[in-house]
Amino acid sequence: MTQNPWFCQLLANVLEREIAVAQMPDITAFSAAQMAARFCGVELPFAASQKTYRPETGFVPDPARFAEACAIAKAWP
Repeated sequence: MTQNPWFCQLLANVLEREIAVAQMPDITAFSAAQMAARFCGVELPFAASQKTYRPETGFVPDPARFAEACAIAKAWP
């Protein structure tokens, strides 16, 4: 989901917090490899590139739309 700018902005808006997103598409796999490497006493190089999403002013969540989305998700097979 980190590659979806719309979702990242929505998350920042809903949480009312700044969101920092790593720009590495396989960050989970890299992190697992990093943990294994550290266990072996090795540090993998990583360029900490990230994109920041800040909450937009004037964002007002729509409770009815959220309830509808929850109902759809609950009915998902």
